[in-house]
Amino acid sequence: GGDAVTYLPVEAAKFALVGANMFQSLTPEGISQDLDFNGTERLDGSAAFLSFTADQPAFNVEGFVRLTDSVGHSVNLFHQTTVGLGDFGGTPWIGFGITPAAGHYRLEAFTFDHTSDAQQSALLLLDAFRITPVPEPRTWALLLGGFVLAGLALRRQRDRHSAWASIS
Repeated sequence: GGDAVTYLPVEAAKFALVGANMFQSLTPEGISQDLDFNGTERLDGSAAFLSFTADQPAFNVEGFVRLTDSVGHSVNLFHQTTVGLGDFGGTPWIGFGITPAAGHYRLEAFTFDHTSDAQQSALLLLDAFRITPVPEPRTWALLLGGFVLAGLALRRQRDRHSAWASIS
């Protein structure tokens, strides 16, 4: 064997595991969550995909993390197959993020076994999912303006001290 890979949670409190269905092949197995975004929020997370087989070649199993809007348009945030990993292969934690437009979405994380082998040959690991606000442009403008004003005040104070130093 090669080096063992350990998957410790990125953020210990949020960790999920999705396995390819070993009894109903050709059926997606996963979790989903409906979300509403206001256009100023960002979705971030991490995923990893493990390929393992019990003395068998890796089968054609896929792992996805996908965000779908209310009209059916999808964006894959993470996608990996066992074919690309080989026997007992795996990806490291792979981070992803998106700032979707305002609207209703479904976040899905699932595995899909394209064979009818009745074997569990892959796992999708999920961690560190979070939704955070993204500052609006006017917030950035105010922050930048504050830095400019602070810099001008410091420069004026330094120039004033320089003038007093040259007089004395």
